[in-house]
Amino acid sequence: MRPDLTTFQAEEHRPFTLQGTHTAVMLIHGFPGTPSEMRPLIPIFREHDFTVRGVLLPGFGADLETLPTRSYADWVNFLVDEAKKLRQTHDRLLIAGFSMGGALAVRLATELRHIDGLMLYAPFWKIDHVAWRAMPVIQALFPQPRIFKYLPMDFNKPEVRDGISRFMPNADLDDPQTRQEIRDFRLPVRMFAQIHKAGHEAYRLAPKIICPTLILQGLEDDLVRPSLTEHFAKRFQNVTYQTIHAPHVLIDPKLPDFGALVRHTQEFIHRHIVHHP
Repeated sequence: MRPDLTTFQAEEHRPFTLQGTHTAVMLIHGFPGTPSEMRPLIPIFREHDFTVRGVLLPGFGADLETLPTRSYADWVNFLVDEAKKLRQTHDRLLIAGFSMGGALAVRLATELRHIDGLMLYAPFWKIDHVAWRAMPVIQALFPQPRIFKYLPMDFNKPEVRDGISRFMPNADLDDPQTRQEIRDFRLPVRMFAQIHKAGHEAYRLAPKIICPTLILQGLEDDLVRPSLTEHFAKRFQNVTYQTIHAPHVLIDPKLPDFGALVRHTQEFIHRHIVHHP
């Protein structure tokens, strides 16, 4: 990849730790995100002086070029190590995950001896599309597609330019060669197979989760559909399921209903953590 097309270089995309007292919260971003998308949750937890750890999954952020070499097992092993470190210095541990990070959070909760609470935001477990069901065939026939080639990518639209600039801040989007290289960007289907596995495992393991669980879903989410999340929520033993008016990226202070997300998260923390020694 050309130097000007390198991704996620800004400080906001890097992992972080805000040190608190006896309770720690691990924040797990989605695909292909970074800790940046979880940062709006920080004030909720810092209000109670919780330690907040925003992790960066292997192969994401500035290391996105290595993503095709990563696997579901890499992400799980990394998260288990991170969680054990937090457990060594804190009495209680909460896990919050967004989208694919929510699927990984479910797996992590089953790997550890004890989790005090699980918060899942638009948790991914499947996509309601024929391509999802055909993933094994697609992987065999089209091992390395141009993922942007067939998308309606209008580089003149402000929302398209803003979206690309978030992870490629140095890209000259007026340059025809740059536009073509972005359209020609290839990502192995094997990578999507790892995401497929993460979702499948989350669905399979959900009934084993015994800790209090909050699931928040956007009603305008056209990627992780509300009907699928509602079905997923019913597999948990001790779950609070809430919906808000939001798209898939629901952890966004600019959204009109972000206050509802904050309120539901605060209520969950007060009920199961603050007032539950």
